[in-house]
Amino acid sequence: MTTLARWVLAGAMVFAGLSHLFWARKEFQAQVPDLVTEVLPIDKDGVVVASGAVEMMLGAALVALPKERRRVGAILAAF
Repeated sequence: MTTLARWVLAGAMVFAGLSHLFWARKEFQAQVPDLVTEVLPIDKDGVVVASGAVEMMLGAALVALPKERRRVGAILAAF
């Protein structure tokens, strides 16, 4: 059962990451606080693309690195 849950979570993270990059980009840009772009040298689109890439990598890591699932899970929860 935990393996199935891990795969479902991994799929959800990859799906969310893809949505950051393609069909929901504008919606995610609207959620980025203005403070982020004032402090960091990056625009809202860059934040959305970067967070989408991280979500896809964490989702893939849940499946590709089964021995590190606790560590990846903790990083994913913190993210």
